[in-house]
Order: sequence, then structure tokens, then C-alpha cells
Amino acid sequence: MAIELACEQPVAGVAVQSTFLSIEEMGAVSFPWLPVRTLSRIHYDNRSRVAGLDVPLLIAHGPRDEIVPYEHGQELFALAQGEKRWLETVGGHNDGGFVRSEAGIEAMRGFLVAALRAAGSEGGAPSAAGPGR
Repeated sequence: MAIELACEQPVAGVAVQSTFLSIEEMGAVSFPWLPVRTLSRIHYDNRSRVAGLDVPLLIAHGPRDEIVPYEHGQELFALAQGEKRWLETVGGHNDGGFVRSEAGIEAMRGFLVAALRAAGSEGGAPSAAGPGR
């Protein structure tokens, strides 16, 4: 959802944690016996949108995620064309992710500060009129 929104609204950067390629892909993983690709009306197709991001991207994901396959995060990272950072997390999907370590918190903080500075907005995301307007 964050990647899709960032493609439609002005943002300084995008940070996602344990995200999926698309609703259809996630549905197929979770419910392999259902025709999820046919039934799904919501797509959140991060796979097709991530390459179009023109703002910094941070993807946080861990190999022990038991809900969203780690490979989803890896593939999104590989598809991203712009400035990007990878943050490997520890634990499972609901175990706290990047906040489980001081290094993870600092990595996220550093990303957010750098993205806001690059956008020219120390106090928040740029307005719809653009940075500083």
C-alpha cells in the first residue's frame, strides 16, 4: 500500500517492512488451493510499481518471516531502480522487525532524516506543491 501511495502522492521517501510483491502473490502463498489471482479485486501490485518510485526506498525484511516470504522483499529490492537501502531484520513477521535492535532503529532513523533532507523538508513530507512551498 505504501509503494502504491508513493507513486500517486508526493512523499519524501518510502520505508516498508516485510512487504509483499502483490496481493495476488501473497494470496497464492497463503491460500494455494484458491484461485486468488482470479478472485482478487484489490491488487497492491508492488512488483509493477516499485521501479517507478522516484524517491529513496528502504526495505526492511528478515529471513525468518513466516508470513511474507523473504524472497518478496528481495525481489522488490532488486526491481527498485532509484536510491534504495536494505535493512535485514531479525525474528519472525510479528516479532518487532527493525525495532528489535538499536542498529535497526538507527538505520531507519538515518534513512528518514536523509530522505527528508533530500526533499528539502526538515519538518515533514513535502507538500503537494513541492518541497518548501
